[in-house]
Amino acid sequence: MKKIYFVFLSLFLLILVTSCSNGSDSKITIKPTPNSDYVTTFEDLNLGHLFDFEFRLPEADQRWVKVWVERYKDGEKVPGRVTELSYGKSPQNLDKGHLGFGVISPDRKDNLFFLYAPGVKESPKKSQLTVNFEGMQGWRYAIREEEETELKLGETKLLAVYRSSINNSMRNYDFQDEEQLDRMLKEDSENLLLKIKVEKIEE
Repeated sequence: MKKIYFVFLSLFLLILVTSCSNGSDSKITIKPTPNSDYVTTFEDLNLGHLFDFEFRLPEADQRWVKVWVERYKDGEKVPGRVTELSYGKSPQNLDKGHLGFGVISPDRKDNLFFLYAPGVKESPKKSQLTVNFEGMQGWRYAIREEEETELKLGETKLLAVYRSSINNSMRNYDFQDEEQLDRMLKEDSENLLLKIKVEKIEE
């Protein structure tokens, strides 16, 4: 009897572990990596600034990913996008690797912007939107550093924020709180918002 009980218990635990593993494997996750080799190399060469993340995309062959950067000036959204990246229908079921946004030489007039994702890269290029990197500046991740954040299908997620203030003063805000984010945009002189959205490809 004990042997049968042990067998059933073992099978139950095996099913439980498998189901938990499958549940975890199906999650789309992203995690800031401010101390990655990518960031360290960028800083060592004094190239500018880089936001880097670890990105994990299950069912990548059925997903479409959009990553873009919005600009705000004195609280008003500037039409268009600083840069954007759109890709999907991966030949693989699982895509994982680095995703990020970089600005080369942000203290100069001719700034170059670029985005990258697992298996997708673009050359640094100028933007049609002129960004003034002046005054007090702040580069901040908008999600918890070194922790995985789950992304829901169809959800737009704010990943990182660039802040600039000619008043040389900045308050701290919760970037995931819409009201606080709105106050920050109105308070700062200029902002860049890095966002991501993952959608299911409808056949």
